[in-house]
Amino acid sequence: MIFRKIGIKNSVFSNFLLSYICVLLLPIIIGSLLYSQAVKIVESHVRDSNLLTLQQARQTLDSRLNEVDSTATQLAFNNKMKYLANVTYPIHGPNIYKLREASKSISSYGLTSNFISDIHICFKNSSTILTPKTSYVRLPLFYGHIFKYGSLDYDVWKREFFGGQFDKAYLPAETVIIDGKKHSMVVYAQSIPLKYPNIFLGNVFIFIDEKHIQNPLRCLVEENNGWAYIADSKGNIISSVSRNGAEVTHVDLDSDRHTGYMEQNIHGRDMFVTYTVSSYNDWKYVAAVPVSAIQDRVQYIRTLTWGVASFIFVSGILIAFFLAKKNYKPIRSVMNSLVQNPGDENNIRYNAFEIIQDSIKGLIHHNKMLQNIMYRQKSMVTEAFFDRLLRGEFEGLEQINETLRQNEIKLEEGAYVVLLASVEGYNSSISEDTIKALYLKRKIVKDALEQSLDGKGYFHDIDIDKIAIVFSLTVEESQDYKCAAEKLVSKASEQVRKKYGIRSVYSGGSLCENLADVYLSFGEAKRTMASNNIFTNDGSILWSDYSAKVTSILGYYYPVELELRLINCVKGGNFEQVQRVLGNVYAENFVKRNLSYNKVQQLVNEMYGTLEKSIGHILIEDPETMKAVEKKLFILTQYQTAAEMYNCFIDLYFFLCNIVSEKKNSHNHELIENIIEYINKYYTSSDLCLKGIADHFARQNHENPSLSKKSLRFF
Repeated sequence: MIFRKIGIKNSVFSNFLLSYICVLLLPIIIGSLLYSQAVKIVESHVRDSNLLTLQQARQTLDSRLNEVDSTATQLAFNNKMKYLANVTYPIHGPNIYKLREASKSISSYGLTSNFISDIHICFKNSSTILTPKTSYVRLPLFYGHIFKYGSLDYDVWKREFFGGQFDKAYLPAETVIIDGKKHSMVVYAQSIPLKYPNIFLGNVFIFIDEKHIQNPLRCLVEENNGWAYIADSKGNIISSVSRNGAEVTHVDLDSDRHTGYMEQNIHGRDMFVTYTVSSYNDWKYVAAVPVSAIQDRVQYIRTLTWGVASFIFVSGILIAFFLAKKNYKPIRSVMNSLVQNPGDENNIRYNAFEIIQDSIKGLIHHNKMLQNIMYRQKSMVTEAFFDRLLRGEFEGLEQINETLRQNEIKLEEGAYVVLLASVEGYNSSISEDTIKALYLKRKIVKDALEQSLDGKGYFHDIDIDKIAIVFSLTVEESQDYKCAAEKLVSKASEQVRKKYGIRSVYSGGSLCENLADVYLSFGEAKRTMASNNIFTNDGSILWSDYSAKVTSILGYYYPVELELRLINCVKGGNFEQVQRVLGNVYAENFVKRNLSYNKVQQLVNEMYGTLEKSIGHILIEDPETMKAVEKKLFILTQYQTAAEMYNCFIDLYFFLCNIVSEKKNSHNHELIENIIEYINKYYTSSDLCLKGIADHFARQNHENPSLSKKSLRFF
C-alpha cells in the first residue's frame, strides 16, 4: 500500500472505525445511565397527561354548561313562557295558539347545538308540558307512552317534575325514554320565574346526552384501564365512565386544593388519582389509573430500550465498518494524487492528514496570491467600465447594471452630472519632465477632490491633465445641482491652489437621471472645456450653457457621442434607446433652436452618414432585406418637414433594430448549444473563464455575460 511505502504509522481506516465505534458507544452509555429516571418520567407523563385531559374536559364542559344555563335563563324570561306559566286552561280560546307559538320558539334556544338533546317546560298551574315539537296537556298519556324518566312511576314523576323546586340543579345521569328510544341523560333543572323564590309556576328541564359529558374522559379510561367521574359541589356523581364495567368509587379529595394528584388503595388496588375542580360550578373531575399500568409501561420501556440498544449496537458496528471504508477511499485517492514520489524521505509524515493539511496550506497560499492579482486588476476593470460609460458604448441601463453587478462596482443611485477638471501646465510642446509634473498635479487635484466629495464622485483619467468626475446627487441636491457641485469643487480647488500653487479649471454638463445618459453630460463638459482656455482662481465651474453662449447659437446639435450612441444601439438591436436619442436630437434642433435651411441639410446629411455606418455594422446579407433598406433610404431623401424627417429616421432605425433582433434570435439557439457543449467538455480545466469562452466563439467579451444571463441562466 502507498501508506506503508511513505512511512505513515497510523491506519486511516482504523482511525475512522474506532472513531465511529466511540461515537456509537457514547449514546448507549448515556442511555443506560438515564434509565433509572424512566419510572419518574413515566409517572410524570401519566400525571401531566391525565391532569391536562381533565383540565381540557373541565374547560369544555364549563363552556357548554354555561350555554345551558344561559338557555334556561332566556327561556325563563321569555314573555310567552311567562304568559303560559300563569294560564290555568291552556286549550281554551287563544291559549292554544299561544302554546303553538311558544313551542316553535323553544327550538331557537340551544337546540342548534348537539350538546342539548331536548327541552321540557312543565307549567304547574295548567299541568302542561311544552317541548320544541309540541305541547302535552294529557300527562298520563304523555308519561309512559312518549316519555319516561328512569324507574319513576307517574305519580312520583309528576310530584318531582311539577312540584319540586330547583335552582340550577343537575340531576345525575338516568335512563330516559323519549319517543320510544332509550337515552342516558343528565338533566338540568331550573324553576320559574327567576328572582322570585317565593313564587313557583313551573320548571325548565334541559336534557343533555351523557355521552357528550363522558367523551372528554373516555380517553383516560381506554388508555390506562381506569375510571373517571364528575361529581357536583355536594359530592353527587353526575356522570362516570369506566372500562369493562369497573366499579367507580367516590374519592375523598383535599378540599384546600383545586388541582392535584395522589395515590390511594381503592378496593385492594393501588390507584393513581388525578383531580381538578371547576371554578365555574365547583364540579369535581376525578380520574383513577392503576399503578400497575405505569409499571407495565416501565417494563415495556425496559424491554424496548435493551432491544433497541442491542440492535443499534450490532447494526452500528456494521454501519461504522461501511462508513470507515467509504470515507477511507477518497482519502486514499487524495493521497495517491498528492504523494508523487512515495520513496522520497521528505514525504514521511505521522499520518495522512498532515500531508493533506500541508497541501491545503499550499492551495490557500496560491488562492491568496490569485486574489491579490484579481484585486490589482479590479481597478483596471473599473477604469474600463467608466471609459465605456463616458463614451456611451453601453446598449442601455440594463446592460450597465449587469456590468456593475458582475464586476462588483458600487454606484449610488440618484441623479448624475459629469464634471471635467483640467490642471494648468499643458502645451503643445511637452517634455518628459512636463508629463511627470502634470501626472503629479493631476494626482494632487484628484486626491483633493476625492476628499472633498467624500464618496459622492467617481473619477476617471481622461488625459495627462484632465480628470472626469461622475458626480452622484441625491434627489434634494439635484434640485440645485450646480450649487451643490460648485460648493464641493471650490473647496478642493482653493486647497490645492493655496497649498501647492496649482490652478485648475472645471466644466460641467447637464443633469442626467440615470447612468445611460452620462455620456451626454460628459460630451457637454468636454465641449465647454474646449471653448474656454482661461484658468480661474476661484474654483467655479463652467457649465454647458456657457459654451452654448460663446459658440454659434444657430448651430445644429449632433455631437459625436450621440452618433456613437446610435451606432452602438443599432448593433445591439435596442430600439428603445435609439428612439430616445433621436427624440433628444429632434427636441434640441427643431424645438429649442431655429435652424436655417443649410443647417438642417447639414444635420440630415450627417445623420444620413450615421445610418450608412450603422447599416455597415449589422452586415445585411439577404438581398430582399437590403432592397427594403434602400427603399426606406430613398424615402428618407423625400421629406418635406422636420416631423416627416424624424418619422422616416424612426421607421428606418426600427427596421434595422428588428433585423438585428431577428438575427440574434436565429443564432442564439445554436450558439447556446455550442457554449454548453464547450463548457461540459472543458469544465474541469483551470483555464476555463468567461473571456476564454468569448474569445473561442469570436464574440466581444462584454456581449457574452448578457447572452449567458438571458439565455443560459447559469452565469
